[in-house]
Amino acid sequence: MDGPNAENAGAILGWAMDGPNGCSHSVTRPRRTAIRRIPLADLPRNRAWSCRVDPSHAVGFEMILLPIHIVAGLLAITAGAVALTAAKGAALHRRSGMVFVIAMIAMTSSAVVMAMFFHPNRVNVVAGLLTFYLVCTGLLTVRRPVDDARRWLGALMLLALGVGIYALSLGLEARNAGGRVDSIPAPPLFLFGVVGLIGGLSDARLLAARGIDGARRIARHLWRMMFALWIATTSLFLGQMRHFPLPIRKPALLAIPVVLVLVLMAYWLVRVRVKGRKRVAEPRAVAT
Repeated sequence: MDGPNAENAGAILGWAMDGPNGCSHSVTRPRRTAIRRIPLADLPRNRAWSCRVDPSHAVGFEMILLPIHIVAGLLAITAGAVALTAAKGAALHRRSGMVFVIAMIAMTSSAVVMAMFFHPNRVNVVAGLLTFYLVCTGLLTVRRPVDDARRWLGALMLLALGVGIYALSLGLEARNAGGRVDSIPAPPLFLFGVVGLIGGLSDARLLAARGIDGARRIARHLWRMMFALWIATTSLFLGQMRHFPLPIRKPALLAIPVVLVLVLMAYWLVRVRVKGRKRVAEPRAVAT
């Protein structure tokens, strides 16, 4: 609409404001303006699906969430390192493990909220949801029997499958759109997709078997917790490299903790598998 504000207001309300008493009983026809509809597909991909918070409230919410995210992330990595070095099954391992779980849930939840409402980033949403899934299922593996946690496991299974499929679609989009989506190349997205699908399918198998024990139970707990720790470590040391002091801001140096987590994960998984086979073989040897 064009013209003075009073004229526009009169057109909208449908009243002519020029009568002898300031208004008359004559009704004018409202002006029609062409409204251009923008198809959803024409919006930027990272904003088409996101919900934006009112800018007047965004700063306050973000000022609350960002410190929570940072503190929870640092606490999670510290507690995860303690749990890795502590004797497995000991009190220190269990306590540091619970601190790790709580901190990771706080970190991933705040990350997903910020990536959806404040700074739209689909890759961060995928990484946050996948990490949340891994931590929750890793905890349930050692804390609840399968039958007692069927509803939780079923919901988390659907989450993992959905995140896995979405991550693969983002990976394909990255390959077709110049190699990146939200500044992230395709390989990490394909990795997240594969991990999500493997996790979800293993949950379906677990629900069908109605139980898990022995070395397989420990291995399931280990790889989920340690892969979640690897995502958090990678996000800190490589994803936030610009915040480190200049003397140590070197990719080769900051990659050491990231690689170390992968090496320790492989070591513990192999050790658990080997011990599990020995325990199965010993009764057979005695029986013969």
